[in-house]
Amino acid sequence: MASQNSPAPPPQWLVDLNAVPLAKSKSLKLADPPGFTSSEVVKSSNKSNKTAVTARKPPTPEQMDTLKLKKAWEIALAPAKQLPMSAIGMYMSGNSLQIFSIMMVFMLFKGPILAVIGIQGTFQRLESDGIKQQMIMVKLAFVGCNMLALALGIWKVNGMGLLPDFTLLESFAVAFSVLGLVPSIASTISFSLGYTGIAGTVWGWLIATTMIQFTALSMAKLCSSMPTVGGLYYAAAILAPEGWGPACSWFVGWSDIFRYLTAPCSLNYAMASMILTCGSIANPSYVPTSWHIYLLFLLLLAIEGLVAMQSTKFIGRLNIFGTVFNLLIVIIFIIWFPLGSINTPKTNSSHDVWTTFTTGTAWPTPWATIMDFLTATYTLLEQWQGSFGYPYSITLAGFDAPVHLAEECSNSAIASPRAIVMAAQSGLYLGWAIILVIAYTVKDIPDVVSGQYGQPFASLCLQVLGSKASLALIGLSIVAQFSVATGCAITATRVLFAFSRDGALPGSRWWAKIDRRTKTPVNATWLVVALAALLGLLMFAGPITIGAVFTMGAIAQYTSFSAPIILKLLSGRKRFVRGPWHLGTFSISINLAAVAIWLVLLLFPCCCTSGLDAADHELDMLDLL
Repeated sequence: MASQNSPAPPPQWLVDLNAVPLAKSKSLKLADPPGFTSSEVVKSSNKSNKTAVTARKPPTPEQMDTLKLKKAWEIALAPAKQLPMSAIGMYMSGNSLQIFSIMMVFMLFKGPILAVIGIQGTFQRLESDGIKQQMIMVKLAFVGCNMLALALGIWKVNGMGLLPDFTLLESFAVAFSVLGLVPSIASTISFSLGYTGIAGTVWGWLIATTMIQFTALSMAKLCSSMPTVGGLYYAAAILAPEGWGPACSWFVGWSDIFRYLTAPCSLNYAMASMILTCGSIANPSYVPTSWHIYLLFLLLLAIEGLVAMQSTKFIGRLNIFGTVFNLLIVIIFIIWFPLGSINTPKTNSSHDVWTTFTTGTAWPTPWATIMDFLTATYTLLEQWQGSFGYPYSITLAGFDAPVHLAEECSNSAIASPRAIVMAAQSGLYLGWAIILVIAYTVKDIPDVVSGQYGQPFASLCLQVLGSKASLALIGLSIVAQFSVATGCAITATRVLFAFSRDGALPGSRWWAKIDRRTKTPVNATWLVVALAALLGLLMFAGPITIGAVFTMGAIAQYTSFSAPIILKLLSGRKRFVRGPWHLGTFSISINLAAVAIWLVLLLFPCCCTSGLDAADHELDMLDLL
C-alpha cells in the first residue's frame, strides 16, 4: 500500500532546472560545431569593441537644418499624397446619403481645417534661424495641399446634392474663370513695379482691391434687385429720373456693349502674342510678325465661339473646370516660383518687400502708390496685357458675369449676388498671395518692365526660373488665359443678346434668336466673334492704334459701372426695391465709396509715364467727357 501511495518521480527537465549547474571543466574539450570559425568570432569581438569605444560625431548645424527641412517637406506634402486614396474612397462610397459617405466627407473637412489651424504647432519643433525663409514656402505648400483636400470634399458634397444651389457654383465659376488671377497679375505687374517697386506693389494691391470690394457689393445689391441679363442698362432705365430712362439706358447699354466687344479681341490678341513669345524663347531666331499673331488670333476666336454656342449645362461644367484649373495654377505659382528660383538668394528680404519704395517716375511716392492701383484695377476689373505694353480692357466680367447669366441661374436673386462677392473676395486674397510671391522673388525690376520680348510675364519667368521652367509656367498661364477668354466670350454674347432682345441693335431680330437645340444665342455668339476679328485688323496699323481701341473699352467700362450706382444715389432711391440680398444700413456709404474709387482712377494715366509733364497730358479727360 505504501508503494502505491508514493508520488511519481519528477520529470528530468524539472530536476535539471532546480539543480545547481556544475562548473565546466577547463580540461574538457568539445569539438566545434560544423561551420564554426574561431577567427571570425575574434574579428567580430574586436569590431564590437572598437564600435563601443568610437563616439559618433554630432551633426553640424547645417546638417541639422537640412534634415529638418527634409522632414518639414515630408509633412507639408503628406496631405497631397493622401488625395488619390481619398478620391478613390469618395468614388466608391457613392453619392447617396449613407453613414459611410457622410463620415468620409466629415473626415475630409475635419483633417485639413484642423491642420491649417494648428500649422504653427506642426512645424514648431522643426523651426530654426537657418531655414526661416524656406519654412515660409513649406508652410504655404502645406496650406495649399490641405486646400486641395478641402476642394475634394466640396466636390463630394456637391455630388451628394448638399450644396445650397449648384448654379451658385457655376455662376461663380464663370466669374472666377474670367478673373484669371495668374495671367492677369503677371501681365499688369509692370505697372506697380515700374511705379514704386516691390513695396508699392504689395501695399497698392491690398489697398486697391479692398476699395474695389465696394464696387462689387454695390453691383451685387443691384443684381439682387434686378436679376436680368440686361444688367446694368436695365438698372439705369429703372433708376433714371422720369423721362430720362431710355436715354440713360441707351448710353449705359452701348457703353456695356463696346467694352464687351473689345474684350475677346484684347484677350486673344494678348494670348496669341504670348504663345508666339514662347516660340521666340524656344527658338531665338524666330521673330513673330503681325500676320502670325492675327492668324493665331483668328484660330483662338473660332474655338471660343464654338464653346460659347454650346448648351448652358455644358458651359457651366466647362467653367467649373476652368475655375479648378485657375485655382490650381495659383497654387502651382505660389509654390513653384520661389522654390524653383535660380537666383541666390532665392528670395528678397522682408524689409525690402514691405518697406522699400523705389519711385520709377517723377511722381511723388504717395501719388505713385495710388497709380499702383492700376494693377489691381486692371486685374479685377479688366485685364492688361499685350506685346507692346498698353492697357487692354477686357471688361469687369470678373464681377458682372453672374449678372448677365442671371436668367440662366436658378434662385438668381440670391445666387448671382453671392457669386459676385465670392469672385471679388477670392481676387483680393488669392491675388495678394501671388503679389507677395512676385515681390519676394523678383530681382531685376527694369528687366521685367521692359524685357527683350515685350512681355512682362515672360521676362519675370526667365529671370526667376530659367528658360525651360519658364516655358512650362507660361504654357500653364496660356491655358488659364484661354479659360478667361472663353468666359469673356460667353458673357459678351449674353450682353449682345439682351440688347438685341430689346430691339436696340440693327438686325436685333436676327441676333436675338435662340437655338432650339442648345437654348443659347448662337447668332449673337458669331456676331461677337466676327466683330472681334474685325477689330483685330487694327493691329496692322500699329500698337498705338489698337491700344487706343482697347483703352476706350476701359473708358466704356468705367461709364457702364458708375452710371447705375450714381443714378441710384441721385434719383433712384425711391424707385429702387431692394432684393433678398442687400447691404442694410450701409448701402449708401458703400455706394458712395464705389463712386469715389472710380473718380480717383479717372484722374490718373492708363499707362506708365516717365514724368509729371507727360502725365499731365495723359490724364483721362475723355472719361469725364
